[in-house]
Amino acid sequence: MKIKTLEEGGDKSALTLLVGGVLAKIRNALGTGGFYQVETQNTVASVRGTIFVVRFKENKSSVLVLENKVLVSAMDPKTGKVLEDHGVVEVESGEKTEVKSDHLPSADYPLEAKLLTKEDLSEEFIQRNLDQEDLKEVEEIFEKL
Repeated sequence: MKIKTLEEGGDKSALTLLVGGVLAKIRNALGTGGFYQVETQNTVASVRGTIFVVRFKENKSSVLVLENKVLVSAMDPKTGKVLEDHGVVEVESGEKTEVKSDHLPSADYPLEAKLLTKEDLSEEFIQRNLDQEDLKEVEEIFEKL
């Protein structure tokens, strides 16, 4: 992981995930102009108060939203430009999206949010990094879906 932006007050944070995963718990909405984002080779996930997971492995980014919403933007890894036309989606509680570097979103295959599965939520990385209260909230969200 590489820190791109980190302000002392904590209102602005940007991380680059080179490989692996990060689970972010941003509980309080950030102030005006504030942001928290995790960027991989082919995705930017931006939030204002949520719990979400970003993983990057074998040129595939996965964003799983456990609470609230995350704006996910696919990027061309060669140019670093966001794919505005077909590569931006708002992912809500209980949803996920994936971006593969060798199969970027297009008019025929726009970036989409899909429902999380029980397998997603039972993943060791999530179970190990959420406390019991968070796990209970996530299970309640999943039961509502």
